[in-house]
Amino acid sequence: MAKFQLPTLNGEENYQIWEIQMRSYLTLADLLHCIHSEPINPANLQLPAVNEAENQHQRPTVDQDNKALATLWLCCSSGPLRVITTSKSAKEAWEALKEAYAPEGYSTQQIYISELLDVNPENFEDMESFVERVRFLTQQLPEFGIKIPEAVTIELVRKRLPERFNVFAQTLLAQLRRNKSGYTLKELLNKVLNEDRKTKADTTIKVNFTRKATTSQSLGKVVKKPWKKTKGHCCKKTSHDTKDYWFLFRKDSKSGLKANKQIDLATKV
Repeated sequence: MAKFQLPTLNGEENYQIWEIQMRSYLTLADLLHCIHSEPINPANLQLPAVNEAENQHQRPTVDQDNKALATLWLCCSSGPLRVITTSKSAKEAWEALKEAYAPEGYSTQQIYISELLDVNPENFEDMESFVERVRFLTQQLPEFGIKIPEAVTIELVRKRLPERFNVFAQTLLAQLRRNKSGYTLKELLNKVLNEDRKTKADTTIKVNFTRKATTSQSLGKVVKKPWKKTKGHCCKKTSHDTKDYWFLFRKDSKSGLKANKQIDLATKV
C-alpha cells in the first residue's frame, strides 16, 4: 500500500472531509468493517446465538479492532482525542466522534448562519482563507435544508471587501445594477481572488521602485552638476565658470588682476 499522510481531525470544521479520508484509508487497510460492527468475542464463539447469524465472517477480530481504534487515536488532535480516550472499540470511537462533530444538530445550523452573516476578511489571515470559508458555509447550509439567496451572499461579500477593493466593488455594483444575474457567487469569489493577487503585485512593484530610488540616492548615483548653475563673467555661458578663465588669475599679469577687480566690482553693484 502506498504511503501517504494520515488525515487529522481538528473538530467540526473539518469533520466531513476527515470522515471521507478516514473511510478511504480504513478501506485500503481492510479495516472499514471495524467501525460498523463490534469485534468478535472469542469467549462466546462456541455459544449458539441468533445475533451470530449477522454475517459473522464480516465482524472484526479483536486484533483488527485494536488496529482500527489505534488508527483513530493517531488521526485525532488533542480535542477530539479526549472524546474517544475511553472508547473500547473502533465502532464506539467512530460513533462518539460523529455525535460530537457531525454537523447535524440545530445548534450547528445556527452557528453556520451566524458565521455567514458576520463573516469578515479582517478576521482571516488572507483573502484566500476568507473566500474558502464563504464557499464552505454556502455549501453546508443547503444540507440542512436552508437556502440563502445567492444575491444576498454576493451583497454580503461585496460590502465586507477591504478599502483596497473600492474600485472593484464600485464596478461590481454598477454591473449588478445593469444586470442582476451578471455574476454568480462562484464567479465573484474567483474575481475577488484575482483582484487580491493584482493589488498585491502592484504594491510589490511600488515598494521595489521606492527602494531602488532610495538606494540610488544613498549610493551617490544622483550627481549634481554645479556648472549648470553658474555663468562665466566674460562669455556668460553656463559651460564656463569664472575660475576657468586663466587670464583673470595670472599672478604675473597686472591686466589680469585689474580685469578681475573690475569684474568683482561689477558683481557687487
